[in-house]
Amino acid sequence: MNRSVVLLVFFGLLATYVSLTPGAIAGMGYTGEEMQAGDSMLAILHARLSGQPAPPIKWSRNGPLPVILDLPFLAVGKRILSEDFVLSFDPVLETALLVAVLFLWLRKLTSPGLSFLLTMAGAFGTMLWPYAYIGLETKQSLFLLLAGYLALECRPIRSFGMAFLLGLCCAYATGVKSTGPVLFPAIAYLIYVEYRENWRARLRYAIVTVAVIGSLQVVGAAAKSAYWAALGVTSLHILKIFLADSMFQYLGNLIGMFGSPTKGLLLYAPPVLLALYAVPSAWRAHRPVTIFVLLAVGGIVSGFAFLRFFADEVWGPRYMHTCVAPLLLLIGAGRKHFSPRRDGVLFPLLAIGVLISFLGAFYYYGIVHFATMRAGENTEEELVGDPRWNQVWFNARMFTIWWKHPAGPVLWKPTHQWMYAAPPDAPPPKTIDLKEWSQPQSFLLRFWAVPRRGSLAGIWALLLVSAVAGPLLLIAAGYRLFGRARSPDGVEQETTSPPAQI
Repeated sequence: MNRSVVLLVFFGLLATYVSLTPGAIAGMGYTGEEMQAGDSMLAILHARLSGQPAPPIKWSRNGPLPVILDLPFLAVGKRILSEDFVLSFDPVLETALLVAVLFLWLRKLTSPGLSFLLTMAGAFGTMLWPYAYIGLETKQSLFLLLAGYLALECRPIRSFGMAFLLGLCCAYATGVKSTGPVLFPAIAYLIYVEYRENWRARLRYAIVTVAVIGSLQVVGAAAKSAYWAALGVTSLHILKIFLADSMFQYLGNLIGMFGSPTKGLLLYAPPVLLALYAVPSAWRAHRPVTIFVLLAVGGIVSGFAFLRFFADEVWGPRYMHTCVAPLLLLIGAGRKHFSPRRDGVLFPLLAIGVLISFLGAFYYYGIVHFATMRAGENTEEELVGDPRWNQVWFNARMFTIWWKHPAGPVLWKPTHQWMYAAPPDAPPPKTIDLKEWSQPQSFLLRFWAVPRRGSLAGIWALLLVSAVAGPLLLIAAGYRLFGRARSPDGVEQETTSPPAQI
């Protein structure tokens, strides 16, 4: 495949994502905590190089692996603008890389048109888009897909460098978050597939891969234990607090992680619905890919279903973020080309997904949580299961308020729908002003009508150029891809799709 198309897709996605960046990330989940850990690492490094006493290190809950990837952004941020601003580009870059790897892998499985369509569906029609600004899950998702691509599409590995790289990707997929062990079955399968053939001759490469995974797991586990020990607890103690009380709740969570009307994956990533129907055909056409996807998704779903709440206040089912790209890959693995009769439903699913994901990217995920706190209803039950606090509905209402620019406050009372009569001692619902949270998080839009000078003007101009250049690069990628697929002398003639199909 022509590498220029992959590069156009990557840079097109990167520029498009950058155009709506909030320019800040410290308030996204535990990112501020990891920034402090990264600063302590940089301070220790500086002290060692300058021969000064090193300060104590600050650990984060997910260990050193994610922080190490943040260090270049933090180091640059200390010299240019701010750490918060520069680090906000980290998940943007990771998401663009994730989708580019998805596109590269899809092109090996299906036709040019379907691979490009599924790539765009993943990039803008799923929760991948909002998480380009939220972060939290992007590293794990990226390295899981990279590990799968290396083991299933770049085999056989015949060098220590590639064996080390595979081990590094596997270690990061399982160690970059405390929840990584749910991916052990999928990673074990990748190692098995990679080294099962002629294993005696390639045993030394397998040892390198497993050694890298094992050593980084040990380092990560020690750092995570130190973090929790400093708080006077253990990670096991924290886990027990959140475990479900009944097996029936576990079964309900298995369904809710996909079909919940407030936090289900199918709501926040509608195109993956086709993956549920693609399993039989994908199993017949590309069995190793199918097994990898099922193990990855199955590990995540079965693992997080044990929790009392399978989601939190962050946009959608954030723990399912890692499932999105593999499920889209499964759709491509089960189809040689796009069929309007069979796959036409992808277009309305994509349209719905783009609308929902845009709302997630347009606003800071915490506005719903802030509103529930103001209303006195900030419980997990309200955030995960109450339709009044559905994030999609709430963000849509905020967008309407922002678009119409009402002069005064926009008052709303989250009233309950009591069954028959309300209890006599039930507290009345509080009235809150929704206009307070209607301002979008986009740096470009926040400073649209504000006088801009110096670095502020330069940043704003860069984002504006990105908003124009990104879509143009993606259009150019699609033009080159479809043009080559239809050209008699094109490089993409290996596709099995007829000329009239995409």
